[in-house]
Amino acid sequence: MIAIALLVMCASCAVSTEEVERREQREAEIGEIISLSATDADGNPSLKRCLRDEEYRSFRALDGRHLLFKGNQGRLWINTLKSHCPDLRLDDVLYVRVASRRRMCELDTLWFWHRKTWHSPGMTCALGEFRPVSEEQVAEIRAVLRR
Repeated sequence: MIAIALLVMCASCAVSTEEVERREQREAEIGEIISLSATDADGNPSLKRCLRDEEYRSFRALDGRHLLFKGNQGRLWINTLKSHCPDLRLDDVLYVRVASRRRMCELDTLWFWHRKTWHSPGMTCALGEFRPVSEEQVAEIRAVLRR
């Protein structure tokens, strides 16, 4: 009986390890896609720590680590959260508590509610930097996430 219990426990460990490896692989692929973003005159990535309220119209989760911000004049940004935010889904309602008025910045706190149940898991996640991306990059990221 103990041997069977240990075997079942080991099997579940292998599945979760595989899932972690798949998630890390997806994040590496997405990181590579995002790294091709625009650069400044010195060749450094044109990252932004904050987006002013008037710069973006909406934002939504792509997965448990990446948010897509849609801005004026077709501008797009990907925000890679500081850590993986378990249970964050595409249809979640997102709320961000900001430290400064009229802008959303790196390290501001994200809460989310599941639209169907309006249940908040009570988890908070911190925003990362905002990186400008193209529509083609967003399409590539979505393709990686569908795999």
